[in-house]
Amino acid sequence: MRRWVVETMIVAAVGVLTAYRLATTPVALGDRVPDLWAYAAAAVMVLVLPVRRRWPVGVLIVVGGLYLAYHINHYPGGAPSVPAWVALYSVGAASRRRVGLPVAALFVLLDAQGRVAVAGARPFDASLDSSTVVFVAALLLGEVVRGRRTQLALLAADQSRAAEQRIVEDRIRIARELHDVTAHTLAVVSVQAGVAADVLNEDPAQARAALREVRRASREAMVELRAAVGVLRDGTPAAGRSRRRPRSIGCPRWPSRQVRS
Repeated sequence: MRRWVVETMIVAAVGVLTAYRLATTPVALGDRVPDLWAYAAAAVMVLVLPVRRRWPVGVLIVVGGLYLAYHINHYPGGAPSVPAWVALYSVGAASRRRVGLPVAALFVLLDAQGRVAVAGARPFDASLDSSTVVFVAALLLGEVVRGRRTQLALLAADQSRAAEQRIVEDRIRIARELHDVTAHTLAVVSVQAGVAADVLNEDPAQARAALREVRRASREAMVELRAAVGVLRDGTPAAGRSRRRPRSIGCPRWPSRQVRS
């Protein structure tokens, strides 16, 4: 599934859940009923989420600022916290967090301090635990996901290096085979061509036999060379290619009678 589809589904789910929470959250004595401004702030918090992967810190600043402004204006607490959860998770999951983590910590502290001031609670009152714990949990969940992604990336890199090493080793082996085939064939061709040249006039039959041996050795060498070069070029083993070395060809018998110079 494409990423934009996933992002659309996430934004839609967060938007629906945030609107539902705004509409159903009980309004305590002294709080303002969520109005157009509250819904507009929540809408902006949701609509900036699609760019959170690219700019997680910027999204957290926008979402966190609107979230704090929502509570400063005495709207029912906790209603638009879902976008804040997603923004905090994105900061925790980001690969670069040198700025994101301090901003996330500042947001959590400002949220706790603001609720202490609005609700008149003490700094370590139990009523503050739920929101703070959820915010920290969202941040830690992002950290866990980031660590998992890092491990998978390192594993993939190790596997890629191992595969490249195997390819290099295989090509070195094939290069050695090329050298062996070429050296062996040239030796056979040199010997048999010498035999054919020496006995061409005195023993044409032996000369023809030597030339046939040259042709046979050259044909076998071409088959081996094509297969080996195909592997080096394509990086995949040639179909049906045997990895045996060319069969050894014994040195031919030199003619028994002296060749006249």
